[in-house]
Amino acid sequence: ELTTRGPNWGTLVMLAALLTAAGFALARELFREHDNEDARRSYLFALTVVGLGLLLILGPELYWIQDMFDFRVNTVFKLYYQAWMLLSIG
Repeated sequence: ELTTRGPNWGTLVMLAALLTAAGFALARELFREHDNEDARRSYLFALTVVGLGLLLILGPELYWIQDMFDFRVNTVFKLYYQAWMLLSIG
């Protein structure tokens, strides 16, 4: 069963702000002229990977899978390891 998050929204606001900043940086980079195409591709890759990592962290802040384990722990462990790997690559 999928359950919604409680009333503590501070983490959600912070993650949404970081995701918005990464999205704006990605959009700016997509529409900007570049002399060095390799540097542009590297920067786009890093921004995309960071955005995906933030989305993986944002997911358990909104929803979790209710099972025999404690409060949203199972969802956090399933997604946070991958998110931190993506953030470290980015």
